[in-house]
Amino acid sequence: MTDAARSVAALPESARQLAPSATPWAQRPHLDGLRTVAVYLVVAYHAGVSGFDGGFIGVDLFFTLSGYLVTMVLLQDLSNHGRIRLTRFYGRRARRLIPAATVAVIGTSLGALLVLTSFDRSTLTGDATASSLWFANWHFLHES
Repeated sequence: MTDAARSVAALPESARQLAPSATPWAQRPHLDGLRTVAVYLVVAYHAGVSGFDGGFIGVDLFFTLSGYLVTMVLLQDLSNHGRIRLTRFYGRRARRLIPAATVAVIGTSLGALLVLTSFDRSTLTGDATASSLWFANWHFLHES
């Protein structure tokens, strides 16, 4: 048992409920910070910043950490409830991701309307639809 776990176990029940979790799957803010660094690496690569030619490193880091964090969420659910509740898991993901994705698609579409020629705008509806329905990579592969 770690020192932190012993300290939490020594607390009265009312205080133990307020104490940070001593479980191995407690939130780790430093990993969120590393995922942020990974996103910046990818953005710098796509922006053409010199010295950031390996944007794939950011992608690999982001997905590795995301996979770890998702696994920890699922293990915590299993520990707390004796099973993994996938409906709840995906519902939480949808409530977190869909609003931001909607804003990103609308904002990108509006920006594209301002800078694209009328010829280039002809593909905008299909691109925005594919992005909104989560099959953009397949759409762009088909279009290429």
